[in-house]
Amino acid sequence: CCCNYACSFFYLLCYVLVILCASVVLSSILLLYVYLFMPHFFFFFFLFLFFFFFFSCFFLMIRRPPRSTLDRSSAASDVYKRQILACVPSRGRTEDVLIAKPGITLNNLINGAKIATGSVRRKSQLLAIRPDFNIVDVRGNVPTRIQKYKDNNWDGMILALAGLERLGITENIGEVIPVDVMIPAVAQGALGIQSLENNIEVIDLLKSIEDENTRLCVDCEREFLRTLGGGCHTPVAANAIILNDEIIVNGYSANEDGSNSRKGFLIGNKIQNVYLGKKLALSLS
Repeated sequence: CCCNYACSFFYLLCYVLVILCASVVLSSILLLYVYLFMPHFFFFFFLFLFFFFFFSCFFLMIRRPPRSTLDRSSAASDVYKRQILACVPSRGRTEDVLIAKPGITLNNLINGAKIATGSVRRKSQLLAIRPDFNIVDVRGNVPTRIQKYKDNNWDGMILALAGLERLGITENIGEVIPVDVMIPAVAQGALGIQSLENNIEVIDLLKSIEDENTRLCVDCEREFLRTLGGGCHTPVAANAIILNDEIIVNGYSANEDGSNSRKGFLIGNKIQNVYLGKKLALSLS
């Protein structure tokens, strides 16, 4: 920050000196001409020159050098590049849930039921299961979404179970959707803690809450997503679990409307987690 302020001051000083020099040269020439040929205009010209120089300096003082936004963005980008995923603690539950009246499930919802979700992954899998569903887009945090569900004539809403449990608002859950019916988002239910890569002290402290199996599963799922080139706005899903020394990864890929849906799974040694995630993604691409 100090360096940036110093550059700004130097930038301003250079401009002031340039204008001052130009003003001195120009005024010397014109003053000589006025003095010799138009002496009665001398006072007015001097007054004009004074105000010209004053307002020029004022303009430069209030003008921000064209570097601030770009430099801040560049600095933020540099910090981000130096961050690592330092810790993945023990994972919460990975399933999605149906927010609905008691006793309502995906199977017994009425034909053409209105289901709210802001996720293209959920939308795709819902339409693959029940093409008759009327999917309604919804935005906002979890409490806001639940309130919108209550305020509107919707038959249901899909949310992540882990988020509801962490917020302590599970009373509106109608059904916990099995993972084999709706595969969760990559790393759903997991927390990721970042740190600067050279902050060894913080990284060592975070090791105490690292969960090895969660890390293996999350890395597998993220490799699946990375290989498919997916993100938050693509209907891609993956979920990995570890049983003894084996890792089982399920994957899903489709169009947003549920068409061309492809599911698959692989089983292998957990130390092959990243390889299996990539291999499954390639088999579904």
